[in-house]
Amino acid sequence: MGLDASIIEQMKMVVGNDNISTADFITQSYAKPADDFSYRIPPDAVVVPKSTEEVSGIVKLCNEYKIPILPRGNGSDLSSGSRPPGSGCIVMDLKKMDKIDVDTDAMVVNVEVGASFGQLRRELNKIGWWTTYGPANNMARIGGALSCHSVGGGGECYFRSPGDQTTGVEVVLADGTIVRTGAEMSNYCKPWYGGRYLAGPDLTGLFIGDPGMLGIKTRVSFRIEPMPSHMLAKSVMVPAVVTVDNPLADVKVCVEIYREWEKLGSPGLFVTGIWDHEFLAIYGGYEFFEPYARAVDPGQPVNNATLVYVVVGKCQEELDYCERTLDSVLAKYGCKEFGQEIKDGNYARWLLEKTGNTLYAHPAWGAVGGTGIVIWIADIQWSGIDKMLDQLTAYYQDNLNEFQDVKMGFATQMTVVGGGVKFLVYAPTRNEIPEFEEEWAIRRKLHRGVSEIMWKNGALPIWTGYINSPWLVEAGIVNESYMKLFKTVKDALDPNGILSPGKFHINDLPDARY
Repeated sequence: MGLDASIIEQMKMVVGNDNISTADFITQSYAKPADDFSYRIPPDAVVVPKSTEEVSGIVKLCNEYKIPILPRGNGSDLSSGSRPPGSGCIVMDLKKMDKIDVDTDAMVVNVEVGASFGQLRRELNKIGWWTTYGPANNMARIGGALSCHSVGGGGECYFRSPGDQTTGVEVVLADGTIVRTGAEMSNYCKPWYGGRYLAGPDLTGLFIGDPGMLGIKTRVSFRIEPMPSHMLAKSVMVPAVVTVDNPLADVKVCVEIYREWEKLGSPGLFVTGIWDHEFLAIYGGYEFFEPYARAVDPGQPVNNATLVYVVVGKCQEELDYCERTLDSVLAKYGCKEFGQEIKDGNYARWLLEKTGNTLYAHPAWGAVGGTGIVIWIADIQWSGIDKMLDQLTAYYQDNLNEFQDVKMGFATQMTVVGGGVKFLVYAPTRNEIPEFEEEWAIRRKLHRGVSEIMWKNGALPIWTGYINSPWLVEAGIVNESYMKLFKTVKDALDPNGILSPGKFHINDLPDARY
């Protein structure tokens, strides 16, 4: 039925005629994000504000007329976080809000939420500084990453998540009120490195990991620091051989390596990850796969995983110490080091020099395509990972025919996050046509099966959009008292339930499809 024309006219008065559209060819492009499991549901309108004041004006109108609204960055999440759950919604595209202001004296960068992590890194690298490295692809926007509390592609061992580096946020509440947290709670302070936890409760944390449910972030302040002067990239082959009966053999070896690294304090570890041979071949093509195949012992199958890592230091002596410490553990488990050169199979260096960053997952968004890959990502504590790996192996074997029938692989990636690992299972797919309903339904079933095994062993997802968050509630993962408090906070800040309705099954729309 669409929005009333008079409401559209009022919104045009806020953002201008050119920054709102109800045209089908526009709204359809916002009907789903990058994941392969979303229902396609276009919004009734797309609005593109250019300032916090315009965001506030639109939100006031939505609150007055009780119109559901979803903030969106680039739509690169893989849990259906930025598409409408049902009819009657507006999507607010924040990409025009991308100003970046670096303040080295206060050791912060103030960045609008529509800026990408690629833009942020580029501006900081110009002056030799850096900050949290965010999600696994440069296209991801600041606001979306904080809404998911997401990190996964480079620097997480060093910086942890973007939320850990956040000193404050500017956010628009459901009634249009503009609030600034952290040091800016004071009328006399600007954002600075140590200001988040002073003079009151940590209200900044309310808007980190909230998937757009408690407010619409418009600006974020991150801690920054000078880049270290020394960096080294290395790659090794993990000795375990993957088979159908033991598809996670290499992962189990890497778990032990990562456990030992963490007990040693993970000295200088900036980023690490493991990759199977198929994805390395896709990313690097012949340039990387050929030396990889050469390194395998004659007569052995070419399916060992590769572990890559980047280590940093403030001087050569520190870098050498960190390298020796980490390498001593790799040698203990029989890992085979590739040479230092790319031609020798050093994938970590290939990333640094050919793609210009340490985002080891970033090529997936280009090589495989957003709608051509299914990814489960969760952080899991050490105590649950062994049991989880055994159960995932059994699940894959029990459902092998279905995995093969719908062309879903079963490969993994992993990195250290502190007290555990970030564990990723991905399945390359090429079915993007919604008419294949039966195949699509099987994929959703397998997706949920893998997810519940991970969650029931203590893992928690980094994305909580319209796929994961309802499933977390339905599977009994989220405890009752937590949900009661969450809903109390939500009702207080958003009594009309207009912000991202239906996530975690709060304020479900009548025709919602998850």
